[in-house]
Amino acid sequence: MGNGIKALKRGLFARIQHEIDHVNGILITDRLKPSDVQGSINEMMALRRSEFLKEKQKILDKLLEKKNTPH
Repeated sequence: MGNGIKALKRGLFARIQHEIDHVNGILITDRLKPSDVQGSINEMMALRRSEFLKEKQKILDKLLEKKNTPH
């Protein structure tokens, strides 16, 4: 195959690359290095949530509350 390109991708470009990786059988865990941020799911969710604007944090909180509420 051709030469690889290493670049930090964010937003839509990151999402597209993520989906292309799935098509090619590559998982996020295949791309992680020991120096990458790691932690429990709750720690990673809190980190991700902190990157959102306050308005989007409220939307995420409502969705998670609904998901975690027994039916």
